[in-house]
Amino acid sequence: MPRKSKYSIEQRVQACKDYRSGTRSLKEICISLGTPREKTIMEWSKKYEKYGIMAFQEHSGNKSYTKEFKLRVVEEYIAGLGSLQDLIIKYDISSSHQLREWISLYNANRKLKDYCPKREVYMAEAR
Repeated sequence: MPRKSKYSIEQRVQACKDYRSGTRSLKEICISLGTPREKTIMEWSKKYEKYGIMAFQEHSGNKSYTKEFKLRVVEEYIAGLGSLQDLIIKYDISSSHQLREWISLYNANRKLKDYCPKREVYMAEAR
């Protein structure tokens, strides 16, 4: 079953159209949607520009990224080959928050791991 988004596809498409055409300002769009984050509307707009309505299709689970993919994107960012926004659009990454998390791990010299959607089982040690 797909996840339920806070905003309908129609709301997001209309927000993008209004923002791109200039009929409403970012602030007005945010107020009408009840969100304080103007960056969200800008991200939606860029994704809508590249992918159309497909940018807002519901997903049934988390996207999966390999560690090689994560490393390539982080290294591109560090080399200055694109901004956070540019790279999430270019590689269809879920959000800038996700990319920032990878960058933080990389900068802390921690390993970027493959995503495994299976839940890990933790066994408590017997007393």
